[in-house]
Amino acid sequence: MDLIEVAKTFDSDFNLTYSGKTVNLKSMMGVLSLGIPTKAKIVITADGEDEETGIKAVHEKMKELGIIG
Repeated sequence: MDLIEVAKTFDSDFNLTYSGKTVNLKSMMGVLSLGIPTKAKIVITADGEDEETGIKAVHEKMKELGIIG
């Protein structure tokens, strides 16, 4: 399961921001459109009833994938 699939398991809205542009984290095309390079600084936000659980799951997946330490 990739990061986008993890976000899709939650009802909350997830956004990914890079270089002043924000896209839906649940959209593969949106995420790819940002052209995020390795070691770039990004911001992920969530809004909804399960946002806390969702952010924790996304964070854990990012650690698992080696995106963050």
